Amino acid sequence: MAVNGGARSALWRQILCDALGVPLAYLPDGMGAPRVPRSWPASAWARFADVAAAKAWRGRLVRHVPDPDAPRRTPPCSRSELALYPALRRVA
Repeated sequence: MAVNGGARSALWRQILCDALGVPLAYLPDGMGAPRVPRSWPASAWARFADVAAAKAWRGRLVRHVPDPDAPRRTPPCSRSELALYPALRRVA
């Protein structure tokens, strides 16, 4: 899930998605990183009448999927840059 900052750029979100090789979701109408009371997750089921109500509360969702052709279009990296990619997969 991406919110605020660089995530506002569709290009940056797609680059991130392609580099990590995982789908990414963006909330353009989001208010930033979620801040909810500790008790909220336990009682979340009672806050919404149904899934449609929860989705309406969440707002728009923009999805990005990795482009399988992106690695072929990307210029070759240096050895030090290539060494970083396996570490990124562990984070994702």
